[in-house]
Amino acid sequence: MKKIRNPFDPSVNKCFGCSPSNPIGLRLEFFKEDNTLVCYWDPDENMQGYPGVVHGGIQSTLMDELASWVVFVLGKCGGFTSSMEIRFRKPLLVSKGKVKVTGKIVEMNRRIADIETHIYDSDGVLCSTGLIRYFIFTDDQALERMGLPDHREFFFE
Repeated sequence: MKKIRNPFDPSVNKCFGCSPSNPIGLRLEFFKEDNTLVCYWDPDENMQGYPGVVHGGIQSTLMDELASWVVFVLGKCGGFTSSMEIRFRKPLLVSKGKVKVTGKIVEMNRRIADIETHIYDSDGVLCSTGLIRYFIFTDDQALERMGLPDHREFFFE
């Protein structure tokens, strides 16, 4: 597994999902494992919907954020979420601790990327799945509209 570098300036980037400087954010970090991106996240009681269960909106945010990084790192481009199809299969319990979120490209053309995501609890039980569709920018558009760095800047070496 290879750790992915967050190349965004933390004094400017206040992203709820990935910024290390957002005090109420998820502060996600990402790792590349073959053709998959992975992140681990430890929920707390402030992220509940039903008592003891991680809120569905937070689960959706985890999958959406991971999908964006899949587009950056594996797709080597930028874009924005076009649609999300989320399925909650089992309750994701806060008390079980650290969860694993995975994502990979299932189809990509010059304008659209479909990203498959999964959330597993600490026992490896599949709790949620998502199919996130991303509208893809050209490299020039990604730089101009998003300030997105070259995809090589996401790697430490």
